[in-house]
Amino acid sequence: MNNIRCPHCGLVNRLHALTCLRCKKVLAQTAASGQGAAVATAVAMSAERPLWVAIGLWGLKTRAMAWAFVVLSTLVATGWIIYWSWTGAIVYLAAVWYFLAIRWVDENSAW
Repeated sequence: MNNIRCPHCGLVNRLHALTCLRCKKVLAQTAASGQGAAVATAVAMSAERPLWVAIGLWGLKTRAMAWAFVVLSTLVATGWIIYWSWTGAIVYLAAVWYFLAIRWVDENSAW
């Protein structure tokens, strides 16, 4: 199976997860260790992401940067609606897309 059990809390995580989703402790990777393994794991995780997540987070390396885009999209949509027209509500879809992509990564992968 493609899972790894956390030795600290017992939660079953994805094989390429760097940290446990429950206790946030580093998971021991049995295949390799060191910085090369972390880079290989990061590349494998980004390859595993669904297309809609990969496109939504394209170029965003950190969770904080992704949340900044959620806030920016919400502010732009609100300003568009107030100052121009109701069509700005379409920009809210970008904020929802970023939010859902962040949530997917938090639940299924790692940053």
